[in-house]
Amino acid sequence: MNRQVLFLLSCNVALLARAAVAAPPEVQRVSPAALMPGQAVEVTFHGAGLSDVTQLWTSWPLEAEQVQAAGASQEEQEKQATFRIQIPATRQVGNLGARVVTQEGVSNLALLVVDTLPLVTQAEPNHSPETAQSVSFPAVVEGHCSQRQHDYYRIEATPGQTISLEAVARRIGSPLDPVLRILNTEGREVAFADDVEGLGPDCRLRHTFDKAGSYLLEIHDIRYEGGANHRYALRIGDFPLVSTPFPLGVRRGTTSEVEFHMEDAQQIPTARIEIPADTQATYQSIAASYPTGQGLTATRVALGDLPEYVELEPNQDFEQAVEFAPPAMLNGRFDQEKDRDCFRFNAKSGQQWRFVGMTRRFGSPADLFLRLYDSNGKLLKEVEDTGSEEGQLEYKFGADGTYCLAVEDLHWRGGAQLAYRVRVEQGGPRLRLTTDTDRLSVPQGGIAVIHVNAEREGFQEEIKLTPQGLPAGSAILSGDVLAANVKESDLRIRLPQDLESGSCFSVAIQGSAQVPGPAEGTTRAITATASSAVPVRESLSGLRYPPPDLTSHVMLGITPEWGPFFEVAAPEKTVLYPRLVGQASLEVKVTRSQGFQDPVTLELSGLPEGVEVSGGSVAKGQETATLQLQGPGLLAEGEYPLRLKARGTYKHQPQDVEIGGLVFKIVKPLKVVSAQPNGPLTSGGTQAIKIHLVRHGDQPCDARVEVLGLPPVVEVSPTTVTLDNTQNELELELRATPEAYAGSIPGITVAVEAEIAGKIVRARSQPFELEVRLP
Repeated sequence: MNRQVLFLLSCNVALLARAAVAAPPEVQRVSPAALMPGQAVEVTFHGAGLSDVTQLWTSWPLEAEQVQAAGASQEEQEKQATFRIQIPATRQVGNLGARVVTQEGVSNLALLVVDTLPLVTQAEPNHSPETAQSVSFPAVVEGHCSQRQHDYYRIEATPGQTISLEAVARRIGSPLDPVLRILNTEGREVAFADDVEGLGPDCRLRHTFDKAGSYLLEIHDIRYEGGANHRYALRIGDFPLVSTPFPLGVRRGTTSEVEFHMEDAQQIPTARIEIPADTQATYQSIAASYPTGQGLTATRVALGDLPEYVELEPNQDFEQAVEFAPPAMLNGRFDQEKDRDCFRFNAKSGQQWRFVGMTRRFGSPADLFLRLYDSNGKLLKEVEDTGSEEGQLEYKFGADGTYCLAVEDLHWRGGAQLAYRVRVEQGGPRLRLTTDTDRLSVPQGGIAVIHVNAEREGFQEEIKLTPQGLPAGSAILSGDVLAANVKESDLRIRLPQDLESGSCFSVAIQGSAQVPGPAEGTTRAITATASSAVPVRESLSGLRYPPPDLTSHVMLGITPEWGPFFEVAAPEKTVLYPRLVGQASLEVKVTRSQGFQDPVTLELSGLPEGVEVSGGSVAKGQETATLQLQGPGLLAEGEYPLRLKARGTYKHQPQDVEIGGLVFKIVKPLKVVSAQPNGPLTSGGTQAIKIHLVRHGDQPCDARVEVLGLPPVVEVSPTTVTLDNTQNELELELRATPEAYAGSIPGITVAVEAEIAGKIVRARSQPFELEVRLP
């Protein structure tokens, strides 16, 4: 698919780490929503995050330049971006896709109408017949409907004059469900239009005036909803109301005649189109007009590589059927009520063919009913409308022979607009791929994650995903293979560091699988392109069939490289691991920024063999976590340097943080930190001795404390003390008998004994001296 970036704005944005990760731009509406080829028009995109614009992406090549509003505030720049756009005068009419690209990514898809009718802008207030806006036609009026309001336009008509009115709303992504009326000066309704089959909620009408005078054109939302985004393009002129050409598709590398059929079809010239054999486009815009009319009506035909067959009347039965050789594309229309079109072909025993109907995606209201017959007229299989496939029939033939496919409208309707297209392809396994998004914002050197859903039909083999359109230097990290029976995958792609921020490009995801072939022991390849139609449809107010050339890729917008979005610290640098207990803990703190709230995983390296870690993450939105370490109880005392590695992922972008300087220290579970008397002991007097214990580990234990090395003339009270697991300090009383002599008593220690993990643990204080004085 050929996509072009249409202009680049010079910008002085530093490619340094940003203080915050901002949201990508959002477009809510565009005004005006209509453009004329060859005319320069200032178009304003309204929404959010529209400052720091770098370029405008469009689905057609054109000239565009951003127009800066003089004196606009930062808030105004955030909410709108204006471009002077000029489409080549030779460009055909139709829908134009556009996306605003900024330093924060690429916007949602916006649709505009490219029209040959002169543009007129709504002038409010025009919500009553008395305030109706006068309009000369031909014209396309760009406006919007307010809530519980009607919009009125006044025109002048001559006797016998015929005009066409068309409200284009949903087809450009507007939520408006328009209703059109023509009123005379007395307020009497002379013409009315609501939903038109094939156009969804949009509507149109053609009317011939029998009297000269002023008339009112009235438009409003059928639910009386409204707002600035309920926009419309009201086309007024003498143009054909054609929704479908005939045939609906042509073959690449051929020159084809395309007809437009209506009640006055003889007035519409046939279009002759030449399609290059090497074009990658899947559709071609064409336009219909009256030779002396006012304005064009845009349609499109599909492009393919299969042989194209067009039905020729009469072809109501087997004998008159159009002959074709599958695989092929069949084109037809139901010219009159109860029309049946028959197509005859040869098939061999064991062949399996699939017949896929296509109507509404082309704007045709036809509801297909397919039947398959053998040469004797026996019905082999039939199927009516099957949802988005609009009628699909598959059959495996049991004998060589000639067969007939009969195509009918389910409701037996007739009319030139009831055109159809049937793809005849090899049956058997089939692959469908979809994506959950149509756009991504990725920082320079970052990772693009495209979620791909796979729907297998008739096979379970693995699927290989191949991105098309990646810039040079990109690397697929994971997710490019969906193993057998796996239905979804996150395709992870590392983008180059040197991509320019504010740039964008499209990526198409091609899928392929090797499946069993028609003959035993053989295989064949099937392929599919991932469709982003679901997210595009949602962004365009539920537009059922968005332009197909805008739903076969994902747009990637490149933002400046992100700065760190979290930091990690360990308040305590030493992890004390008590022998026998075999347990320890480490508190970790995370400082978050840029809106990051996701979990942070933690990993410790450098631990001695056998020690394991649990609780290795900081939960979402939390700032602290405690790592629990557990291992053997008989490790030798010593120290091990540790490194803590933290990893977080924010909007698919990973960040790793490592901190060193941590120590894993294996210690005794019980220790006498200090044991010293408060001062000298007087003969015949008393003195206190303070003892401070340290216990490592969470296992509760009682400790028996005893003072050793005292001479008989010095007594301790009590002789032995047992501390419960909540006590680590105590004070004992020393008493010297009257016989105590003056001097220094060395080598006194405090002994502690406790049972930990089923083993007796003993510890002693450093020896100290006790000074005895005479009174």
